[in-house]
Amino acid sequence: MARELGFLPKSLRKIDDNQNKPWKAPLSDYIEDLYFKRFKRERPETVITIEEMAKRYEDKKAVRKALRAEALKQSATEKVSSPEASSDPNPSDIDE
Repeated sequence: MARELGFLPKSLRKIDDNQNKPWKAPLSDYIEDLYFKRFKRERPETVITIEEMAKRYEDKKAVRKALRAEALKQSATEKVSSPEASSDPNPSDIDE
């Protein structure tokens, strides 16, 4: 839940200080309350571990890299197949 709210581990340590300040709610209750306020539900619909998130990111990155390489290869073959188009004289340059 804290990840979805945008908390980083360092910021969580700053917030978790209920032993010195007894009026503060425990960190887990505080995060649940913030989550409910923002998303209007008690729990996330799907819980994803950090490892799963990293794997999905790496898979997505590999797919994008493959698509980019394929597009570059395709554009390179198009440039090689049409060099005569760039060597054609401009019709306005021809004297009649």
